[in-house]
Amino acid sequence: MDRSRLGWLLLVGGLMLGLGSGWAAYVWLETQRLAQGDHDQSLHPVLVATRNLPRGIKLTPDDVRLVSFPDTSRPDGALESVEAGVDRMVLEPLRNGEPVLDTKLGPADVIASPVALRTPQHKRAYAVRLQGPAGQVTAPGDRIDLLVTVRPTDTSGGPLTEPTSRIVVEQVPVLDVLRAPAGNTESGGGSQPVSPSDGQDVILEVTPEEAERVALAEHEGTLRAVLRHPTDTEAANTPGVSQSRLLGLERPTRQAGDPQPRRPHSVTPTPRAEPVRQTAPTAPTQATAAPSTRIEVIRGGQRSEVAF
Repeated sequence: MDRSRLGWLLLVGGLMLGLGSGWAAYVWLETQRLAQGDHDQSLHPVLVATRNLPRGIKLTPDDVRLVSFPDTSRPDGALESVEAGVDRMVLEPLRNGEPVLDTKLGPADVIASPVALRTPQHKRAYAVRLQGPAGQVTAPGDRIDLLVTVRPTDTSGGPLTEPTSRIVVEQVPVLDVLRAPAGNTESGGGSQPVSPSDGQDVILEVTPEEAERVALAEHEGTLRAVLRHPTDTEAANTPGVSQSRLLGLERPTRQAGDPQPRRPHSVTPTPRAEPVRQTAPTAPTQATAAPSTRIEVIRGGQRSEVAF
């Protein structure tokens, strides 16, 4: 091998060795920088649950503990001390290890039930009993429509119209569901078994006007729930349905713009021949006297009239 080729090989080998050393140094320095950055990242204490916490209990020091969270992964609204959560009521269920957020606890200076604390301002929590299977599958957070079936009566109690069903309120949020305990429940002077036909008690979030409508509907008829999809916010605006309309016995009403219905051709009935009745001859009536002309005649101081 001549000297020129050997020199080229040594030059290429040196260049490759230099490039490899430089890349290794860059990788090492970058790794050290990232490790140093992670080490320097600030940590913050976050209050988390030590067990599954149901809704409605007050937090005790044994229910929570502090865990260090990196600043980039700390949840918004997370509490940073045990004192900030103790003696506050749990509004939403918490799982073991879940961060305790300020929005999931009630105010420390307000004593009220969890349902009352979760009721928004200017709204009302209305407890109502629902009939039918839909009441059995309703869960907190659902949105439902309420229907009522009534039969209006007059002042004497007699039926005024036929039975009618109508939507009372729409898109009503369910705050809570009062599940019936298994077995027997105390009712009045004794215990009675609970059956699905007895209905389901739910607590609804309504406006004052909606509360009035639901109260009247509950008093006058039977309430049933219809579940909605969470993203369905369109109003139904239905006219309701009556018994005759349900069975198809109601005459359809003609809408504006519909063609006039064709009337059947009228047939003039043929007059029936009446029998000729024989009438007894009547007595001839006296002919009416024709008008006459009277002339006054004076003769020798005596007056007389002559009729023509």
